[in-house]
Amino acid sequence: MNVQNITNTIILYFKIKKLDTKPYFNYKFYSKEIRTITKINDKDTIRLIFNELLKKKALTKIKVLKSTFYYFDPYQNRLNHEPKNKKNNLTVYFD
Repeated sequence: MNVQNITNTIILYFKIKKLDTKPYFNYKFYSKEIRTITKINDKDTIRLIFNELLKKKALTKIKVLKSTFYYFDPYQNRLNHEPKNKKNNLTVYFD
């Protein structure tokens, strides 16, 4: 199976799980999900698939303080997304 078909399958799976309505997650969460969906255990291949999702703009990278998170946004309708926890006055940077 080529990378294109795998990324399309993963995007479809994330849409079914409605990850676009959930908050952002770190790389570890998405790598576990990709490993579960594809049954691939090679870290380099998982990273390759993850980078393809970033290139397709299905995942968007954001920085919260020193941490990097990603959220699933295949429709690009979350451009002005802010964290739900406004108590801490966190600064969010979009890349």
